[in-house]
Amino acid sequence: MQRITWSGIALHAGLLPGYPDSHGCIRLPYEFAEHLFDLTKVGMRVIVARNDVLPAAISHPLLMQPDRSVDLRSIVAAKLAEARAAGKKGEQARLVTRQKVSERERARRTLRMAETAKTRAEVQLAAADYALKAASTPEAISQAEATKSEAATKLAEAEAQLETTRAEIQPKIDEAARAIEAAKAALAVRAAALDAVQDAERKFAPIAIFVSLKTQRLYVRQAFEPVLESPVTIRDPDKAIGTHVFTATGYDSSGGDVRWSVVTLSRKRPDEPGLYEGHLSEKVDHVGDPGATDVGAAVAALDRITIPPEIMDRVFQSISPGSSLIVSDEELSTETGEATDFVVLISGEPQGGLKLRPRDAGPFGHYNPFRRAPFAFYRGR
Repeated sequence: MQRITWSGIALHAGLLPGYPDSHGCIRLPYEFAEHLFDLTKVGMRVIVARNDVLPAAISHPLLMQPDRSVDLRSIVAAKLAEARAAGKKGEQARLVTRQKVSERERARRTLRMAETAKTRAEVQLAAADYALKAASTPEAISQAEATKSEAATKLAEAEAQLETTRAEIQPKIDEAARAIEAAKAALAVRAAALDAVQDAERKFAPIAIFVSLKTQRLYVRQAFEPVLESPVTIRDPDKAIGTHVFTATGYDSSGGDVRWSVVTLSRKRPDEPGLYEGHLSEKVDHVGDPGATDVGAAVAALDRITIPPEIMDRVFQSISPGSSLIVSDEELSTETGEATDFVVLISGEPQGGLKLRPRDAGPFGHYNPFRRAPFAFYRGR
């Protein structure tokens, strides 16, 4: 099972009765579902269409090329090298800290032994003083004085040893403190370097651009997060523009420019049966030869769109294979959100947990885009 919306629609293995019987999910034969799972990964775009359609090569001024002045690969490599260097420094700092802390702990044990010796000497001196005061005969007094003198000498020696130990341990305590702070700083540098790598990798990730005729806005997402949103101008806003998925498929032979392809999703043909016409038990076979993408319609759609130059400049820097420009009459589904790419529904057919929209004429007059075939596009998870 591969989830494609958070509300529960997925590609999954299941019984295929030959007629629509799911609640929006796409059922697959068991062996094929397992095979497909091994071939796909997070971030791969999925187009669910009523009929098979072949992508076609396309070029257009609106299909941007990467900004060659910004080499994102080099940026990522440099940030990764910085992170590795910071990691080595952090490891070295950790080893030094371990050594200094070990030396500090040994010194502290020596200090505790010196403190114990001083305390013992103080107890012995106190006991000798008490014995001297209790002595009543000359012999007892003489013995008590000698014992007290010896205890006083031991106490003086213990105090001197304690002071010497304290003087010796303080540098070790200071060195350990400095090593700990240095290790913290090195780890902070390492964490910042890793964050920089992640940020560079995110910027290197393919971007997805969505242009909606319905909202007259452009949306950009990258690494499943929103990047920016901007108004755009679409000529003849009361005229349907269709749904077109433009994808940067790879670099050309020079390794500089990006090749683009397009898949145009057409409306249901008048002679094509609806998925829910008749009884659900009636099998409907829509299998046929793939249709050709209407490149002319795709070019005409791009010709109608004007994107602000400053937005073009910003998006320019992140174009790479896998990037996409999606143009549609529709607006974004509410399924578009955290950890998703664009989710767009271009059908009024039941979609399981997704809200079924009313079949009204909308802003396009008698043309009703909600009556088209139930296909959608999104990046699966």
